[in-house]
Amino acid sequence: MAKPSLGHLIARLREGPDYAGAFEAAFGGPVNAHTLGQALAAYKRTLLSGNSPFDRWRYGNEREAMSPEAVRGFALFAGKAGCASCHLVGERHALFTDYDFHNTGTGELRRRAADAPISIALAPDLIVNLAAHVVRSVSEPDSMGDGRLEVTGRPEDLHRFKKDPRIRPLNLSGGESATL
Repeated sequence: MAKPSLGHLIARLREGPDYAGAFEAAFGGPVNAHTLGQALAAYKRTLLSGNSPFDRWRYGNEREAMSPEAVRGFALFAGKAGCASCHLVGERHALFTDYDFHNTGTGELRRRAADAPISIALAPDLIVNLAAHVVRSVSEPDSMGDGRLEVTGRPEDLHRFKKDPRIRPLNLSGGESATL
């Protein structure tokens, strides 16, 4: 949620006029770690995407559900681009996540003022250099923190984030596009 700590997030929710009385009405008490967890779980249970064009194409055998460009993008995603090594696509469902934290280059982008290429490890043996404007096109706003490091304190977790499994277009090079 791009906040420096759970306490900061709870304080912001308590101050926000949009939430005044909402947690009390829904959970019988003020916003705290427990009621916030309940609210997030309730929200996540509402997220359904079983009828997306991808789902109909991949799992419903509707060959016309996705455009030829999207099919080519998925071929890159699942093949040469290596995206599916972390953004898992199963035989019965596609959650597009491995539930792990990854350094996607967005933290490094924040630290740089120049548009120099950014090296991103897409898989253990696959490192690509992407232009800063490409990373910005799929990045969160610059207000992000230091990622998982804020929780673990481990230097190797600097700029590692767990993102919602959303598909975003990414131009890898020379007109080829894939999804992240």
